[in-house]
Amino acid sequence: MNRVVYKLSCFFLIGVAYASGADVPIESRVRKLWNYARAGSTNHIEILSACAHFERDPSAASFFPVSRGIAAWAETSEGRLERARKLWGRLSTSGSSAMANSANEMSRRWQTRLDRENIKAALQRYYLREIEYPRRLKKLQDTEGDFAIELLDRWQRPWVYRAQTPEHLPGALQQTYLLDSERMGDKSDLGAALGPRYGGDFQLRVKQLRTLEAGNKEVTLYDEALDLDVVLTQRFGSGQLELTYVGTTIVIVSSGDHWIVVSE
Repeated sequence: MNRVVYKLSCFFLIGVAYASGADVPIESRVRKLWNYARAGSTNHIEILSACAHFERDPSAASFFPVSRGIAAWAETSEGRLERARKLWGRLSTSGSSAMANSANEMSRRWQTRLDRENIKAALQRYYLREIEYPRRLKKLQDTEGDFAIELLDRWQRPWVYRAQTPEHLPGALQQTYLLDSERMGDKSDLGAALGPRYGGDFQLRVKQLRTLEAGNKEVTLYDEALDLDVVLTQRFGSGQLELTYVGTTIVIVSSGDHWIVVSE
């Protein structure tokens, strides 16, 4: 049996709900919504309707980041990018809970991808006029007045941009380019991010929940697809998954791009 440990940020200590105060009926609704999104990942309009119905209940407000993340993903998948941008913006919150922090990160990731699409469109307009790509992104603003593009990603870091000439034609015009977020690297492309179904390839179930020193929680999840134990703790690290909620019947983790609702 393989085993991997993902150590999670210390801010998880703030605001994670534990089993003692969990609302089981609402947890059941969260699980049902997530399962519906995962099973019907191409039925984007129906998924949006299910998310809107979920948010009509104010008692479920602590789980709205989950429904809003699913809805924003569905709008993005449907190609309604302006509506998606607004929903990803709504996902961002000033809260300090683990779920809020994961929601903010998720929002930044998807909004960065949408910003990148705007830059790609501006680069194509420039190319059609100049028959080459600019050496610097700022030239898009200098020459075309295209102030809609963002010169920084959502972590306020400059884009990694390089206009490239064909290797076999030294001195030729810049005919291709590389454009990525420094933070996301090859995960920056919107089309690639929309490829997997909602929740990705993870097939997780809760295997064990332990209470460590000072009441900290450790959750062991089993990934059936990889035959792998995934151990989530509350310490700082750089794992692929982040633990955001431990309840009576469900555990909620973030993969960075999607919420994953896990039960036994």
